[in-house]
Amino acid sequence: MTTRRPTAGASARDAVDISTIGPNFGLAVRLLDLRLMKRASEVFGDLSLTPATATALLAIDANPGVRHGELADALRIQRPNLTKMLNQLVDDGLLRRGESAGDRRLVTFALTPRGSRAADSVRTTMAALDEQALSGLSRDEQETLFALIDKLTRALDETNADDAALLEAK
Repeated sequence: MTTRRPTAGASARDAVDISTIGPNFGLAVRLLDLRLMKRASEVFGDLSLTPATATALLAIDANPGVRHGELADALRIQRPNLTKMLNQLVDDGLLRRGESAGDRRLVTFALTPRGSRAADSVRTTMAALDEQALSGLSRDEQETLFALIDKLTRALDETNADDAALLEAK
């Protein structure tokens, strides 16, 4: 067994060989996500946002009056975590709380004018990040990538629904 040692100038991250884990889709996606989120965190930090708060901001912009639970489900965020995030966005003046027209007990969220400007900045920033991340792919390859991601997402959602049905049947 050979031990891999870092070369001069190499980072500690390069000293660990994970290639022996084998071709693993989940690991590959996780490592890609970590790289993308690191870069997004750096860029969104300039806007005083995180990738998660930026995503919530865009989702609320596209769905004014959305309820907390609906947003948590759509973004796959635990409700207590989303509560903390939304409270921060309200405190920062990016969101406003409202009441549901049908049930005053339900809290809804919409962007403030400042929040709308922040959402515009997020969209511009995300487009630049995407362009940078996808620059090594042709337009056709990018379309194929997004089609495959969509296909995999739908398949996983179907599998998760099937798993949930099996668990309920037990």
